[in-house]
Amino acid sequence: MYESHFDIYIEKENEIFQVKGSADWEVENDSFDYDYGSISSTHKLPDYANLQDFTIDKIILYDKNWENPVDATEYFKKHKLLDKEVGDRLQVDEDENNEVVDSYAEYWKEMEIESYIDSREEQ
Repeated sequence: MYESHFDIYIEKENEIFQVKGSADWEVENDSFDYDYGSISSTHKLPDYANLQDFTIDKIILYDKNWENPVDATEYFKKHKLLDKEVGDRLQVDEDENNEVVDSYAEYWKEMEIESYIDSREEQ
């Protein structure tokens, strides 16, 4: 499971919602090994992320002119009025931009570097 934070905008009718929170993602890769006679190889496929869960921390409601901001967090969280839109939006954004997959890959690169540095310091 990989956690990311989000800050998205959702437009509905004459209102704009700024939604902030965190999301849990499952990052996967369906690459597979194959044998074809004397040929063995790996069919490489790109990583992808599936939204598993999310938490909304803050919802700010604006009018269509981006004026009169109102903290609408409690009301919308209580009635779960934006849950479907937020979940759909997060997954579509990831499918189009791969930001979670890229962030996940960067995180593991940093972990490998830190591990290498730690092992060098122990010597």
